[in-house]
Amino acid sequence: MSAKPAVKVHYLCHPPHDSVGFVYAAELPDRYYAPGFFCVEAENARGNVRDAFSFPARLGEQIISAELLQVARRTYSVNVEGVGTFYFKLVSLDRRARYIGGRAEEFSGYPLYRVQPANDHYLERACQAHDFYFVGYGMEPRRQADEG
Repeated sequence: MSAKPAVKVHYLCHPPHDSVGFVYAAELPDRYYAPGFFCVEAENARGNVRDAFSFPARLGEQIISAELLQVARRTYSVNVEGVGTFYFKLVSLDRRARYIGGRAEEFSGYPLYRVQPANDHYLERACQAHDFYFVGYGMEPRRQADEG
């Protein structure tokens, strides 16, 4: 039996010719652009979600780990000391939406939800004022030493 993956907010994109499946941006073909989304995976096939997720962010030159905490059914908050408190909604995607890339060990195969800021303007102002932004987990490109 394998260990359960960490509960993460991922940054995922739709690959070419697929409007339902998702992959990490690093898995897109060269010279292909697709907008990304912050996504979380349900904890079971019924679509239930956890009450907390790890949500990486960048503050200046430093990567920090923020905690996305449930405050209502599908409403979550993140408090970043010195920057502010941000609210997000989990938005249902197509019920078939799943991660379909090469890092399946990061996922359990359950539906995905989009993590959407409740107030884009407040988040944007904080980003500009504090050199801050959420990054989500993304697949790091493999180094050559890892491929051998």
